[in-house]
Amino acid sequence: MPILLLFTLVGDKLRKLPDLPGSSMIKLVLPILTVLLFQGDFAHAAIISTLDFSDATTWSVTLTESNGSVQNNSSVTGGSILADEGSSGGANAGVRITVDLVGSISTAGFENISLSFFGLAGGGLEYDADLETTVSDSDGLRILGSGVDVNANSLNSINNTDAEDDFDAGTVFPSPNLASDFVFDSSVGDSVITDLTFVLQVNVGQETLQVSSVQILGDAVAVPEPGCCFAFGVLCAGGVITSLRKRKSETA
Repeated sequence: MPILLLFTLVGDKLRKLPDLPGSSMIKLVLPILTVLLFQGDFAHAAIISTLDFSDATTWSVTLTESNGSVQNNSSVTGGSILADEGSSGGANAGVRITVDLVGSISTAGFENISLSFFGLAGGGLEYDADLETTVSDSDGLRILGSGVDVNANSLNSINNTDAEDDFDAGTVFPSPNLASDFVFDSSVGDSVITDLTFVLQVNVGQETLQVSSVQILGDAVAVPEPGCCFAFGVLCAGGVITSLRKRKSETA
């Protein structure tokens, strides 16, 4: 809620309160404390986690080829996933690397969770693989999981586009040139991510596709400032004490 609107609503409610002993101070200061209380402490677009695909307890890596004569040099190294075919392997040649999340990624204390990565391609990819059926003579990239759906394949061709130029030059994504969803469902906020898959595929030895420096980002969940909570408690206590003293003097 915008701070100005919150201040207005609180002030309106307080003006309607009866004039009880000690209430004047509360009516004056409470709106200000309310604004400070709800401002909290935010850290926008913080890095929650930088992924390490070499961790076998968290990630499962599968290499798949179109036929037995294809040399699949694809690999994971720390935070990098590389699709690389070592030989053409004849007709219908292609290699695929699939990296699945088998563990979990904590997002505790964060909301508005999103994904970013550095993407680099070499050799002139066609981005024509569907990545859902068996490996074929085609290229592509897809990242899926809990609302994230990044496509650079036959489902969302980027041939002869600025997005293809981004991959060829090496770019940090999300990029405005790649129309994909890099944002997770709200259900994984302040919780855990358990569904995330990376699929990379190339079809000739001179082509490579790499995803690296993959990060999970989020906004820190609002936390009320301790000083505001303390001030609010002191203010309320002061109002009660003033009220009790007033009643005592009236009955004396």
